[in-house]
Amino acid sequence: MEAYTFPTSFMQHDIAPIALGVCIFVVCQLVLGMLVALFHQPHPTSLSPKETEAVLASNANKVKGSDARRPPTFVSEPDAEPGSQQDSAGAGFVRIRCTAFWWVAAAFLALLSWIAGDCVWHSVFIVYNNAVPPEVAEVSDVFQLESDDALAGRMPTSLEALIAEDSDKNALAVRGDPPPRCVSGKPALNVKLTRMSMDSEQTSNYVKCAYYGTIVVGTPGLAMTVLFDTGSGHLMLPSMYCKSKACRVHTRYRRSGSVSGRDINFDGSGVQKGTPRDSITVKFGTGDATGVIVEDVICMGPMSNATMTPELWPETGLPEGCMVMHFLAATDLSEDPFMNFGFDGVMGLSLMGLSQTPQHNFLHVVSEMLAPTESCAAKSFGVFLASNPHEGSDIAFGGWNEGHLAEELSWAPVHNPDMGHWIVGLKGIRVDNDRLDFCDDGKCKAAVDTGTALLSVPPAIFREMFEHLRHESGAAGHCQGPGPLLHFEFEDFTVTLGPKEYASLRTPRVSQPKEPELASQGGRQTRADLRCFPLLMTLELEEPLGPKLFILGEPVLRKYYTVYDSEAKRVGFGRASHSR
Repeated sequence: MEAYTFPTSFMQHDIAPIALGVCIFVVCQLVLGMLVALFHQPHPTSLSPKETEAVLASNANKVKGSDARRPPTFVSEPDAEPGSQQDSAGAGFVRIRCTAFWWVAAAFLALLSWIAGDCVWHSVFIVYNNAVPPEVAEVSDVFQLESDDALAGRMPTSLEALIAEDSDKNALAVRGDPPPRCVSGKPALNVKLTRMSMDSEQTSNYVKCAYYGTIVVGTPGLAMTVLFDTGSGHLMLPSMYCKSKACRVHTRYRRSGSVSGRDINFDGSGVQKGTPRDSITVKFGTGDATGVIVEDVICMGPMSNATMTPELWPETGLPEGCMVMHFLAATDLSEDPFMNFGFDGVMGLSLMGLSQTPQHNFLHVVSEMLAPTESCAAKSFGVFLASNPHEGSDIAFGGWNEGHLAEELSWAPVHNPDMGHWIVGLKGIRVDNDRLDFCDDGKCKAAVDTGTALLSVPPAIFREMFEHLRHESGAAGHCQGPGPLLHFEFEDFTVTLGPKEYASLRTPRVSQPKEPELASQGGRQTRADLRCFPLLMTLELEEPLGPKLFILGEPVLRKYYTVYDSEAKRVGFGRASHSR
């Protein structure tokens, strides 16, 4: 709805109320002059004999050239006739007496005219221009003509909705307010994750783990396990088309065994017999997967250890928790890393930039289904990773679990969201109070990746970080005590990791005495035979992702509950609330 604007620029400046005030002043002056002429018309009977004599004497003195300052001599004379010389002298005296009153009244009238002009002008401006004056907007947070109830009672529904939408936009534009804070209620879908150790020897306090969930594919449903990976844009499942060893060790999807499945090309068109079909190769860290595109039903519900909020799940003609997706049916998998995977496939949770089409992007498919709920959190998901075997991990879609948060979320905008990665800008890195100068050029970035088990750092800073973080263990022989703190500084907040999150206990290569030797370091007892080594890996990438890209994997995701908002293109961090 467009606002009416006056046709001339003159009416849009502060000179307009002044001009209006001048017009009011001139009109009032004319009226005042008429009133003075009416009520102060001189009359022979309006002056006493002495006053008449004084006027006559004054006029006589002026005619003779005498000193006008000489006081007159009053004598008794009969009243003057109308129109005579004496009557004219009386009128002059009246004008002299009214001069002071005239100018006082004129000054007061000028002030009132300016105030009236200003008030009238702004009233007209507001009514016809449908806008809030700047001076009013600075004082008032909300501009409302009438209550919502009063308007609703007199307006048609469509007009009411249009005006309400336009008013909201105008109010935000005038005030410059940030969008309202989004607080997630109960998410639409909550998927339980299984925690699997990736270390063959669990002698360290830090255990590298993988977290996966279960989905049901096709009709009849086939249960398959998938890693939920924010660094991938596709659902990849091994298929019966694949004969490699890396595929045979996993559960494989059979397209011909599903009545709801369909072989398709990238654009969704069906594959004709005897014609070539589209295929794609997707990179997964150190390996890759090649496959063809299939359309089928994907379900996450009670059969897959997932829970739903029925009132948030729309009616689609499919069972609750089910959706139709395009996914990659792998025809070949590299042995590294898929041979060692304890799960079958990968569910990509990236932004659209990493997906072949919107129908390949799980977040897009889910958010489109949840769009009728009009929830501010419909296009977001939250990840909670357990820090010990006694608590469960989960991933929530269509919102996040506020109960997993020990503090309020802090948000960081996604850097170049068109690339598809959940990458945020990184201002700097500190170890305790020592600031490393690696990020001083402003080119550092950090990818938040649920598919990475360790912290990944650029090769150029690996040695410096390693030396700063390596330290001797405490007297108890573990790395859960005091030690160097690693700080990742973002625009408005800092993510901090301690030895418990990043370090693993190791024995030095140099032979040590059988009895542990205790030493004092920084006011605490340490052991020289045991050291805490930071678990860092290096990854060298070229532009546009690299070369100064850090990957925040499992160590960060255990300590912090992370929320990924595909609508606002941002990532939220909040200290996770873990059970003891």
